[in-house]
Amino acid sequence: MSDPISVLVVDDHEVVRSGLIGIVERQSAMRVAGEAADGEEAVEAFRRLRPDVVLMDLKMPRVNGWEATERIRRDFPLSKILILTTLDGDADIHRAIAPAIEPPR
Repeated sequence: MSDPISVLVVDDHEVVRSGLIGIVERQSAMRVAGEAADGEEAVEAFRRLRPDVVLMDLKMPRVNGWEATERIRRDFPLSKILILTTLDGDADIHRAIAPAIEPPR
């Protein structure tokens, strides 16, 4: 059997983060590698933990999810980041996925 997928959960709302962690922990093929409450913590946690996947909120204090995603992908271009958001504007969504569409430099 292969190793479980390691997941870094990033959200500034503790109740949302806890809920996502609970969902991930119930999956036999996944494990929680760590958690972060803002983008700065997310970048640091990614560098330290090297998870297979990041669940990234966009709207957070200090460093938002857009900036954290850009920082992670700049240093780790093959990283896999799933964006979680309640924002509904097309511009927000396009901004979030642009680093994934554009080839790494």
